[in-house]
Amino acid sequence: MMSQADDTLNCSTLDAKHRLLLIFGIGAYVALFQWMYKYYLYPSWDYFGFHYEPPPFLYLLLAWVLSVTPSLWMPIKLTRPSQLAYWVLYITVFIPSMFVPLYAGLDTPGAISLLLIALYAGFAIMGSCYHLPLLPPFLSPP
Repeated sequence: MMSQADDTLNCSTLDAKHRLLLIFGIGAYVALFQWMYKYYLYPSWDYFGFHYEPPPFLYLLLAWVLSVTPSLWMPIKLTRPSQLAYWVLYITVFIPSMFVPLYAGLDTPGAISLLLIALYAGFAIMGSCYHLPLLPPFLSPP
């Protein structure tokens, strides 16, 4: 017979495994995005503005850190419809926006790093709302 403490321990162990799997999955997505940009998007769509200027290593590391760290707080279990929108933004907008400005080289890496930090701060602020309790539904008077 399992006690409540054992059940809680099993649940937290399972949550940690899911979180680690998510972190590795996001890391793989970021690596594949970089590969796809360099070997498909740039050669095929360079004329459309997808240039490739290899950024300095430290700026690339910054983009990697800022891209993967939201996986530490991203919701694993969707409990609100807005969490699905948050995930879609993360995968389709946020992660690409960490690398495309660096690769396109339209500005200095220092200026682009400020953009990356601002995007990260905004995304973190959006994600913080999921740690707040929901307000009760507003009922209009009859």
